[in-house]
Amino acid sequence: MNSDVKEILTDILENQKKALEMQKKALKVQQEALEIHKIQMAESEERIKKSFELQQHSVAYQTKIYKFIIPLIIIVIIYGIYLFFKV
Repeated sequence: MNSDVKEILTDILENQKKALEMQKKALKVQQEALEIHKIQMAESEERIKKSFELQQHSVAYQTKIYKFIIPLIIIVIIYGIYLFFKV
């Protein structure tokens, strides 16, 4: 009877050791996944920052173009009306 209890306790101990090793491996995998996630987040944030800067640059460029084009179009229309009524 005593040897049966000892054998059962030994099996329990071995199973607990195996479970602990599996948990250590799982924790290692989770830590690696977390590191990969952190790297991807940093890269993603950098891309978002660059995209935002490009959008700001595009809007500023469009504003400059509109400030030049709109008055030019108005001048051409006025000149066309002038030529139409002059003839």
